[in-house]
Amino acid sequence: MLHFFKQIRQRLLVGNRISKYLLYAAGEILLVVMGILIAFQVEKWNERNKETDTEILLLTELVENLHSDIEDMNANISYHQQGIRSAETILRAFREGLPYHDSLSKHFVRLNPKFLVTMTAYNNLNQIGMRILQNDSLRKEIIYHYQHNYELLLGWNEGLYNLWFDDAAKIYDTYFRKFQYRIGAVPYDFEALRRNDKYINHLNIRIGLLISSIERNKNTIARSEALIDLIEKELKKRIRE
Repeated sequence: MLHFFKQIRQRLLVGNRISKYLLYAAGEILLVVMGILIAFQVEKWNERNKETDTEILLLTELVENLHSDIEDMNANISYHQQGIRSAETILRAFREGLPYHDSLSKHFVRLNPKFLVTMTAYNNLNQIGMRILQNDSLRKEIIYHYQHNYELLLGWNEGLYNLWFDDAAKIYDTYFRKFQYRIGAVPYDFEALRRNDKYINHLNIRIGLLISSIERNKNTIARSEALIDLIEKELKKRIRE
């Protein structure tokens, strides 16, 4: 190709056709410039495609993480519901004057689980740069969910866990002669415990805190599901493009 252009240039010069040569030279320069521009656009297009592929990958991973978090929150709700039922079982036994039975032992031990957020995709987004998300409103929703919704639930959960741990340590040391994690606890004196206002208040407060915790988990689940819907709509849009 270069040899062909060189021959044309030489014929024009030999024939002393300067004006045509200048026109040809201008055309050759234009072709070079167009080639550079096309190459630049192709490179830009390829880069944009790579960013879109990365965005799709990260959003897909984020959806998976959110589903995992929802499973964890649902499991925590189940634990909290068991804790409420256990506290109510003990209070009912107190009210009805039922004697102590080994079946009550497991109800004295209900631990608060912690909410464990799956941060893999969100951390990857932060590392690569949130600006890779082309949808500004979606980017803001994702940041708000992790920095506000999750932070609120994590803070509540951590406080509840620490409160239970500190309170339970005192309760078990004071009123129980036997304690086995996941198995049960045996009070020193069940009849005395029945009349102990401090322990009864402990159970009632625990019920209230667990009810509140369940509501907070349910609200965060609803917000997580709403975010999943937004991300999936964006993924469909990106894939169509």
